[in-house]
Amino acid sequence: MRNKIIICVLAAVGLCFMACNNEPKLKKKTRDLEVLANQWEFDQSAKMYYCHFNVAEISSDVYNYGEVSVSREYRSTDGNVYQVALPETTYKSATSESTSVVYYTQHIDFRIGVGYVDIQITNSDYVYGQENPETMLFRLQSGTDIIDLTVQQADWQFDGETKQFYYHFEVPEITEDAYNLGQWSISREYNYGTADAYQVALPLSSYMTDTVQVESTVNYSQHLDYAVGVGFVEVFLTISDFYYDDFTPEAMLFRLQLTY
Repeated sequence: MRNKIIICVLAAVGLCFMACNNEPKLKKKTRDLEVLANQWEFDQSAKMYYCHFNVAEISSDVYNYGEVSVSREYRSTDGNVYQVALPETTYKSATSESTSVVYYTQHIDFRIGVGYVDIQITNSDYVYGQENPETMLFRLQSGTDIIDLTVQQADWQFDGETKQFYYHFEVPEITEDAYNLGQWSISREYNYGTADAYQVALPLSSYMTDTVQVESTVNYSQHLDYAVGVGFVEVFLTISDFYYDDFTPEAMLFRLQLTY
């Protein structure tokens, strides 16, 4: 059976605060996108599979004033249907070239920009089988309030016990009612303010390369995650193998999307 991927795009936005600068009201739009197994691309430098979709429904207004979050939809042969919000991490096994069993995790996330969606698949330890990713179905959903959060490079804190960089944001919009009854998601924004701007939802794992003092190359992964509580958001950054020598995270821009 051929592998394929289908995406149902639902880009929408609700009302923002009344004081917003005449931000537009956007209607829900849906669109199905299909990709065959031989249409998957592999990024050798980033060590990930990806598929790029042109999605005109994600207009500049949707990008700037709306939320685009993605869920993976599962449909079993017995008719059961359920969704898992992205990013999604699953545990898998494969047979290596030496016929031994290899266990690894598969991380699926996405990024958006004006007019497009990219689905990205990364395997832990950079283990990649001979076959492209399996058949998948995704659904994009909408949100409401947009809050931009910026961490300057000098503002990152380091927790020596947990081996994490972190930053604490005070966010009064997350009231007790919003915390108990609302939903939220956080994305990292790249190239803000340019035509090449795009977002990737957290948690986010990235493949990194650095040169150590002896001029040898070090490969590692960088993992971004977050926690939400009444009145605050904390963003965490962890480096694989606790590789922290002479390292400070760069300045980063995040977007909190709150539905309440």
